[in-house]
Amino acid sequence: MAPPAGQARTGLLEVPDLIGTSLRGAPISLGALRGQVVVLDVMANWCQTCVELLPRWEALAHRLRGEPFAVIVVSQDEEFADIEGLVARRGITAPVLRDADERWWRAFGCSVMPTAVVICGDGRLVLRRHGLGQGGFAEVEATIAAELARLKRP
Repeated sequence: MAPPAGQARTGLLEVPDLIGTSLRGAPISLGALRGQVVVLDVMANWCQTCVELLPRWEALAHRLRGEPFAVIVVSQDEEFADIEGLVARRGITAPVLRDADERWWRAFGCSVMPTAVVICGDGRLVLRRHGLGQGGFAEVEATIAAELARLKRP
């Protein structure tokens, strides 16, 4: 969890500038998203909890539209068609990256799905939440709110 406002943030890991391509063919670069709070939703279409969370991520992105905030869905599905079909059926508009080689999975130390990764505006890892049960989504939302407030401070 992010430290309280005003508390020193030491020891946060710098995030690598991973680059990928969305299902729609657009480039995705973590370095290009500096200055924004970014959430990576690491998931797969065979993970029921992951699928159930997609509308919540979509609603969060919609609610925070206009803020320096982005959600990127990082799919571990091996088949392109698997995640494409799910995205189409669920009406997901967030960028979706297929991570079949698990480069993003390994870079963020993921061990279970779903995993939420929150990256602060200066490109450092603020939160990695394995599994989102037991209040996990609320923890991610609180971390996002704290980081957005931090970005707005002079």
